[in-house]
This record gives sequence, structure tokens and C-alpha cells, in this order.
Amino acid sequence: MRIAVLNPQTAFVRGGAEIHTEALTQALRDAGHDAEIVTIAGKWYLATEIVHQMAVWRSFDITESNGMRIDAVIALKFPAYLASHDRKIVWLIHQHRSAYELWDHPDFGDLSVQEDGATVRDLIHTGDRLALGEAKRIFANSKNVAKRLWDGLQIPAEPLYHPSPATTQGEAEFAGRLASKYHWHSVVIVTIVPQDFRARLRLERCFGGQVYVMTGSLPLRSWPYQIAYEWGATIKALTVFVHSLGGGK
Repeated sequence: MRIAVLNPQTAFVRGGAEIHTEALTQALRDAGHDAEIVTIAGKWYLATEIVHQMAVWRSFDITESNGMRIDAVIALKFPAYLASHDRKIVWLIHQHRSAYELWDHPDFGDLSVQEDGATVRDLIHTGDRLALGEAKRIFANSKNVAKRLWDGLQIPAEPLYHPSPATTQGEAEFAGRLASKYHWHSVVIVTIVPQDFRARLRLERCFGGQVYVMTGSLPLRSWPYQIAYEWGATIKALTVFVHSLGGGK
């Protein structure tokens, strides 16, 4: 299946949304699909520029490319989900939040203080209702994002968490996939002393080869928090491990 992953670009900015987009695209490729990131660069100020970006995405023909049909699109955030396709799936990272719960925020409510802000907010709400209403399925990357969508537009979304490598479990799963792909026989973990045991436990569940651990120093002031955090996280990891062996109910 030929799948386009739609995500707007802010030039010279890279963060969680970009990592999410790249990981999703790679996962689709690993599953045998012909997946490609499709992006349009833009900026989100002034208010009139937001309307321009909405129009660009709405008028963008993503039904085919180079004479080949695109079978489905997965749109991740505003305004990419405004693109029209008969098999559009939305995995929502966020809407344009200053048109919703951040409208009155003293620091982030930039849209509300602009001359055309209220008009643009209404256009965003209208466009979101239309575009999200076209989607075959709507997922949200967290319960919070799903709640924001419901609170703002009363549109339901199913929470679907990204297996982020930013978590210990996500990193272990990611390392396991790389090890399988490249036929690694051993992996070295570089972590902090309090995380030594848990990181090893997580990775050994995802990788059958030899696991080595190298630990780095930690500032003295960070030890109380890290010890408390690691105790809780390790108990959770051990509980999951026991259940995976059939020892839990």
C-alpha cells in the first residue's frame, strides 16, 4: 500500500512531532508499505498566515503522485489534516492550540491579541470540524490530546500512544528491532547508575544477545529523586515481567 504521512514543517525546528513522523514512516516501511513523508513548510504568524496555510493544505492534491495513486494518508497535526483524501486517517498530535484551550493564556494566547484573531479562530474551528469529520479513523497520541479534541469540538478520538524511544521501554524495543534488522549479537547500554538494573531488564526482554551496561556519573543533588523514581519504575518493570511469564493474574 502506498501511504503518505502528512506533517507540516517549521523550517529549522525539530522536535517530538518530527521524530514521531519519521518513526511512523519507518514502521510502515518495515511492515511492507511504500510510505513517504509529505510536508509543506509554513509559519504560524500572523493570523492571516494561518489562514493561508489552511488553504494550501486544503487545496493540496494528495490523491496521486507522479501518476501513481496514493492509497491512504495519515495526517498528524494542524493544518495537515485539512488535506482531502477518501482514505484519510488522523493520528492527532495537536490542533492549533491557541484557537482552543490556550486562547486566553497569558503567555501562549498569541492569536487572541491579534486584530483578526477571533475571525481566524472561527475559521480554524470550522475547518477542523470539516476535515476531521472526513477522517475514516481518528486517533490521538495521548488521552490529553483526545480530551482537548473532545472539549473543543466534541469529536471523539481513540488514544493511541506512540512507542517512543524516549522511554526506557521504547528504547529497548527500538534497540531490539535494530538488533534483529542488523543481526547484532551484543548491545551496550549507556545509562546512569540508578537505572542500571531496569534498563538491563527491559532490554533483555527485547533482545536475546549479550547485554553490557556502562554507567555514567550523576550529580549528588539528583540522587534522591532518581532513587525514588527508579524504585517505582523497577517495581512496575518487574510486575510486567512476572505477568509475561504467566506468574500474575
